[in-house]
Amino acid sequence: MKQLWLATCFVISAVGILHAQELTMEQPQGDVHPIQALRGKAPNERVRVYIVVNPVEAPGQYWVQDEAVLDGRGHWTCDAHFGEAIPAHDNKQFRVAAFADRDLDLKPGLYDKNGWPRARWHTDPIVVRRASLR
Repeated sequence: MKQLWLATCFVISAVGILHAQELTMEQPQGDVHPIQALRGKAPNERVRVYIVVNPVEAPGQYWVQDEAVLDGRGHWTCDAHFGEAIPAHDNKQFRVAAFADRDLDLKPGLYDKNGWPRARWHTDPIVVRRASLR
């Protein structure tokens, strides 16, 4: 069974009913590949979703991946890079989290601010291990 990591944000509608909106990211099963497809569910189909990868051995480096692709129901997919496809990055650990907001506009590459990005919705970081290429 796939575990879901989620962040929940509650909003009150015009009629006063409390609705839960959440951002989820499926927990990858086993070790991840150098390029790993990740997927999850956005709070709605109008937000922008980004995945950010942080090498455990380099706590100050946060790598923004290409913007996730959303379908009409708010499901997202993104190919995330976990190091380079070289043996030196085999068995390394990485933290990964998803971020979503309507106005979020992150540029792929090294995030130029200290720490994780800020967004209305985000998942808690999970730790994954990069598979061996050998």
